[in-house]
Amino acid sequence: MLNGTKTWATNGGIANVHIIVASVDPSLGSRGQASFIVPPGTRGLSQGQKFRKHGVRASHTAEVVLAGVRVPGSCLVGGKDRLDARLARVREGGRGGEQAALKTFEASRPGVAAMAVGVGRAAVEYAAEYSRDRRQFGHPIGQNQGVAFMLADMQSAVDAARLLTWRAAWMACAARIID
Repeated sequence: MLNGTKTWATNGGIANVHIIVASVDPSLGSRGQASFIVPPGTRGLSQGQKFRKHGVRASHTAEVVLAGVRVPGSCLVGGKDRLDARLARVREGGRGGEQAALKTFEASRPGVAAMAVGVGRAAVEYAAEYSRDRRQFGHPIGQNQGVAFMLADMQSAVDAARLLTWRAAWMACAARIID
């Protein structure tokens, strides 16, 4: 039985199918997790709070509430035999294998960062244009030292974020080549 709330789920509560990563053996921490496919219309599955995000609003993001959700054994990703073998191996101190959810996050984070850099860059461009157009005391406000410093700080932050994004993308690409 699945109980709990998953937060910040893309298409949470409205997707046709939900993939839920849940703890099946809390004593093993993240190595005691399994993935379940929760089909549409499953009793006890609902959408919780929908999040209003700054920037990337194209994707629906909400909580997924699981209240006594029962799924058949066929919905356990990989099957029960493989899960039991993996949990036994971990309990004996062996490796549990790769965690698919974490690998997905690692692969998608540079793309999310790139979108955020784009939003930041657009904000800097908008602010710079506004500072050229908005006049106060007979001159554009961008000529005021305080405003110019803020614009420079904003541009520096966007440049640093862009470089970190490139580095993260390079590292993700290098990890895929090595794997």
